[in-house]
Amino acid sequence: MIYADIHTHSVYSRHRIWGDEAFGTPKEMIKMVMSKGLNGLAITDHDSVKGSIEGLKYSKKIKNFVLIPGSEVSSADGHILALGIKENVRKGLSVQETIDKIHELGGIAIAVHPYVGFPRTSGVGDAIRKYRFDAIEVLNGGIRWKENKKAYDVARELNYPMTGGSDAHYWKDVGTIYNIINCGSDVDEVLKAIKKGKVIIKGKPFGFYSKMRLATKKVLRSITRRL
Repeated sequence: MIYADIHTHSVYSRHRIWGDEAFGTPKEMIKMVMSKGLNGLAITDHDSVKGSIEGLKYSKKIKNFVLIPGSEVSSADGHILALGIKENVRKGLSVQETIDKIHELGGIAIAVHPYVGFPRTSGVGDAIRKYRFDAIEVLNGGIRWKENKKAYDVARELNYPMTGGSDAHYWKDVGTIYNIINCGSDVDEVLKAIKKGKVIIKGKPFGFYSKMRLATKKVLRSITRRL
């Protein structure tokens, strides 16, 4: 059985305004989920597999732990989680092109926070009705309850496999939402189990304080870089 947070961000996630999008090295993130009793983690930086590749190097030393490589790809119509890939997928492709490319690289495509609202505009929205993803994220640690609920309702209506993820951008928040995946400790087994819906989602969003802490760190780091 694998207990894994499959939507997280490391220092390798970058933002066009803030520069630093996330805080925490792959090593810090792995140590954090292990301290919470988890034995799996996916590091899914924005449009980059660098964080997960770095995580793989460290996790090889850990017995009975699975590091799932991947990234969060910016398609032309919203973000798509790519699990099981070790190469970057070019951002800006259409939803279908992005899904196809993820599959070509041996991964699975998950529509994350599809109905996220203002001020974020990074969900694919009703594209989950038009295109066939491998799963839908129905519990995201950084968005409002009603937005998670809408994703859940549509996923249930369309009979989609469901996942959850902290979407942590700060290493202390990693593991606040995780998945109990009924499979062995092999990446391919994890991907197949997710596609088959052999997942139980646990945890809850990390709350207002953590969001404000992250926002403050971004602003302070941005100011420091300009001095």
